[in-house]
Amino acid sequence: MKPDPDGCPAVGRAARMLGVRVPGDIAPDAEGLVRPNTGGMSVSPGSIWNVPNHRRPMGMGRGSTGPGGDRIFAIGAPPLATARLTVRAAPDRPELHAFVEPGSPIPLAAYDGALSSTRPDWSCAWP
Repeated sequence: MKPDPDGCPAVGRAARMLGVRVPGDIAPDAEGLVRPNTGGMSVSPGSIWNVPNHRRPMGMGRGSTGPGGDRIFAIGAPPLATARLTVRAAPDRPELHAFVEPGSPIPLAAYDGALSSTRPDWSCAWP
């Protein structure tokens, strides 16, 4: 993810930021709610090497081709649960990909706020 000057992840609606693309990552329903099990912010569980090559900064090596100024950030489950978020493994590649989703149906703005509230809990895992 792109870091802000304070070293925490930058927040926004882009693939390289702490947030989601709408409707690409998640889409509100007719009531304006986002729901569990419908997608969310992509994360890579287990290892920093599970992050796709195009998202890992070039300087990491091993085929990394992402922007050199980006960072790899990590977070544990407790801060996500406190923010009313849940992590769901992607059905097609559960060892490599997961989604940070709302824990219950909530308005998109509340989901955005929940993701943003975890910002100080992310730590830089690389470099």
